[in-house]
Amino acid sequence: MAERYKRYESKGLRTNLPTLSFAADKALSQGYSQIGSLLDQMSSIFNKRATDTAKIEGAEYGALNAPTKQQILDAQSSGTDIALPGDKTTVFGKAARNSALLIASDNITHQAKVKISEIILNAKRNKTDPREVVLQLDSLVDGFASSIEQDSPATSKKLRASIGIYANAEYKSYTSSF
Repeated sequence: MAERYKRYESKGLRTNLPTLSFAADKALSQGYSQIGSLLDQMSSIFNKRATDTAKIEGAEYGALNAPTKQQILDAQSSGTDIALPGDKTTVFGKAARNSALLIASDNITHQAKVKISEIILNAKRNKTDPREVVLQLDSLVDGFASSIEQDSPATSKKLRASIGIYANAEYKSYTSSF
C-alpha cells in the first residue's frame, strides 16, 4: 500500500493559511519615508538660498573693500603685495575675494596704462633712448603684475600679459617715431 501513495502527493485539498499583514506599520513606514524626502528637499532649498545670499553679500563686501588706487600704487612702488578681503574656504569669503580681485585687476590695469603713457610722453619730450624706455616699461609691468602675484598667480599672469601687450604697442609707436 505504501507503493500506491507517494510520500508528499497532493490529494487535491487546498488549505489557505492566514497571513499576517501589518498594514499600519507599512503605512507608517511610507509616511516617514515621505516626510524624510520632503525634509531633504526643504533642506536643499534653504541651503541653496543661504549660499546665494552669501555669494551676493560676499561680492558686495569685496567690492566695498577692494584695494584703492593709492594702495595699488603703493604696492607697486614698494614691491609688496596688496591685501585682498575674503578667503578661499567659505562661500562668502570666496565671493568677496573674487569681487575684490576683479576690481583690483581693473584698477591695476588702468593705473599701469596711465603710468605707461607717462613714460612714453616723457620719453618723447626728452628724446630718451629706446633701450632706456624699454627698461622702464619692463620694470613697470613687473611691478604692477607682482603686486597681486601672492594672492592670485593666475590674475598676475593675466595682468602681466595684458599690460605687456599695451606697453609693447606704446613702445612700438614710440620707436617708430624715434
